[in-house]
Amino acid sequence: MRIEPFSKLGHVSLGISRDELELMLGVPSTKRTNRVGLEELDYRDSIYRFESSGLLSEVTTEAVHVEFGKVGVPFANLAEFIALNDPDSVEKHGFILSPAYGVVFDPEHRPWVTVLTERGFEAWAKL
Repeated sequence: MRIEPFSKLGHVSLGISRDELELMLGVPSTKRTNRVGLEELDYRDSIYRFESSGLLSEVTTEAVHVEFGKVGVPFANLAEFIALNDPDSVEKHGFILSPAYGVVFDPEHRPWVTVLTERGFEAWAKL
């Protein structure tokens, strides 16, 4: 999965609205509001979460392999890669937060990675 921090996940812009995403990907398998108030559109291998404004906040996606620019990293090595390449990364509640790469993930919950917008990252950082 190609990630452009705070910008794109694969071919989806992180600035997309809920309506634009549904036009692009079709009807999700499920829609619900999670316990923190984000609307979730579940497309099975990716879950897109939107703020009440309709703007994308975060995407959790199945990512056995992650690409940042020209660098590819298997999920099994992602924690080590982040530790070596993002000195501002932190561990909170079992999750690794990387401001340089705009991702949050639990190394024990393979192979899921949450890709964040800047607003989404700010919310995670406040936890």
